Amino acid sequence: LISTNGLGWDQYSGPGTYAALSPGSEHGAGPKVYGSMTEPITMGSGGYTVSGGGIIFINATGDLNISGSVTSLGEGRRDYASGSGGSIWLISGSDLYISNNISVKGGDSGSGYPWRSGSGGRIALYGATITQNGNIYADLGAIDNGYVPTGGYGGTVYINATNSVTSNSNISVRSYNGTGSKVNLTSSYLNLTGIYNVTAINQSVSGTVNGTTTLTYTNCSSVLTLGTFDPSYSYSTSCPLVG
Repeated sequence: LISTNGLGWDQYSGPGTYAALSPGSEHGAGPKVYGSMTEPITMGSGGYTVSGGGIIFINATGDLNISGSVTSLGEGRRDYASGSGGSIWLISGSDLYISNNISVKGGDSGSGYPWRSGSGGRIALYGATITQNGNIYADLGAIDNGYVPTGGYGGTVYINATNSVTSNSNISVRSYNGTGSKVNLTSSYLNLTGIYNVTAINQSVSGTVNGTTTLTYTNCSSVLTLGTFDPSYSYSTSCPLVG
């Protein structure tokens, strides 16, 4: 277990901290977006009396095996603005194995104040090969609490491997408004069998759109058809479309 939950920007502070009568604090997407999708090393912003998520950065020269959870969550507050998720950046000089969950979710708000949830942070993973058997989350806070947030954004997930990415689990970057929420998987060979969800939860509201998933690959034997993408992905490749 590695955690920097609540170790980011303190209450009322940070580039994405909330404004009066606004949704919770932001980070990876939203009008106050900041930081880097590909090299995330920025803390989550604080909310009302609560803090954002911190930073986790690991640069291994050899194999890197993530067998415990790795989290940088924003702190939640039931009745006011929650903190945004932080940053997780993992680099392996060889093979990266993920067998547990990685999360930069925003802080939860209470059932009476669903619009106050914190926005998601940023995750980037690098290696020669990457094998993902644990779930990855950069969701808006409170999205799994049995009620519907009415404001806020997801974050970003960037996965880049020189040789191959094998993704057997789920990647979730759900939000109230998906503008700026992104998933990008880049490698020579992609083998994707999980669920990749970047949906906005209330598209009936004017101006609300889904996030995006982008796949970049060069090996035309890549396996995409066994994955579930919501919404459908865009791609950058010279290969015929395979899914």
